[in-house]
Amino acid sequence: MIRGRRLPDRPPREDTPIATGSHAGSSRLLDSLLRHRFALTWAVATLSVVVHITVFQPPGDWNYFELFSRWVQTRPGQSLDFFAANPSTWIGPLVLIACAPLAQLPATVAVWVVALLLVTALPVCLRLLERTAIETGIPDGRRLHAVSAAGGLLAIVCWQELSVTFVHPEDALVAVLGCCALLAVVRRRPWVAAVCLGLAASGKPWAVGLLAVVLAAGTGRRRWAALTLGGLLAVGPWLPFVLGAPDTVEALRTASNTVVPGSPMGQFGYADGAFPWFTRPLQFGAVFAGAALAVRAGRLDLVLVAGVGARLATEPQLWSYYWATLVVGALAADLLSRRRVPLWTTGAVLVGYELPRIVDVTPNTMALLQAGPLLVVLAVLAWGVLRERVRVPELRRLERATG
Repeated sequence: MIRGRRLPDRPPREDTPIATGSHAGSSRLLDSLLRHRFALTWAVATLSVVVHITVFQPPGDWNYFELFSRWVQTRPGQSLDFFAANPSTWIGPLVLIACAPLAQLPATVAVWVVALLLVTALPVCLRLLERTAIETGIPDGRRLHAVSAAGGLLAIVCWQELSVTFVHPEDALVAVLGCCALLAVVRRRPWVAAVCLGLAASGKPWAVGLLAVVLAAGTGRRRWAALTLGGLLAVGPWLPFVLGAPDTVEALRTASNTVVPGSPMGQFGYADGAFPWFTRPLQFGAVFAGAALAVRAGRLDLVLVAGVGARLATEPQLWSYYWATLVVGALAADLLSRRRVPLWTTGAVLVGYELPRIVDVTPNTMALLQAGPLLVVLAVLAWGVLRERVRVPELRRLERATG
């Protein structure tokens, strides 16, 4: 259960000082930009998409969606054999089915349409996180809007990797539904949070660990029942394929992917070899444990960054789009606290994402950067526990001394 004061009926607003003199014009311009911060984020992200598709022409991973669409069309009687025959497709059935109509479009057109849709997901995440922050008692004013605007513009650097370089609708879905789940937790609606995260995990299996967020909403059996519902929603869409093609589980388990030397797992003797059998179970457990630790510490702001950070630390490969989901978690860490600047988002973008592109880092350093977000979160949580243990005895002594 997240600790904190009772949520206010009407979130307070910060008073905006009236600018005078020569600063009035710049103040009005800034206020206008902050007022239209979501449109500004969308416009800049869209411009980034246009430049990338026009200049760099990235290949993307849209071919998996095209493959599924062709498979269903040409082999209607063997639709359930898809994952058994294509085990490297770690994208949930619901997302593949939902994107099937777009996969019918010519590839060049489909990439444009999907990329623009994914761009829209970023300001949606910002709006959801702002609403969550306001309902926890953070003033709805200039400070919050400034952190949201600055963080959103920084996040575009990573978000373009997900939306256009790789084209991953399932990862964008995890980000949006994860933000929805945080808002549901603040509103004490564990069932809504469970449905959101269950659907997210049905598209991206590692996200099943984020179901630990449900533990922050409700009490007793209610939250455990909601957690069970989320798990069923995550597994349910896969069941027809598993039952219809019994080889599916074995094919997914033995999919021939290679552990990258620069990944954290590559530092433990698995480099250049196939994924060990425990890779995915370890990842699911680590994500759940990371999110659950943040919940246990009462740090709703760190739940997403802890869970996604655990995902990064247990990934056997290195792909730049991983950081897009992490940056949304970093935005949550900045917006759900009373920060004046987006420190978490800045660190995630500049240190985790940009540094390997500016400096030629060694595999050891790359593995450290990949595990860095989780290590930082664990350090922050540990510091909070130590500070609490020191502070509580002092408060008790003060209470005894004053009577």
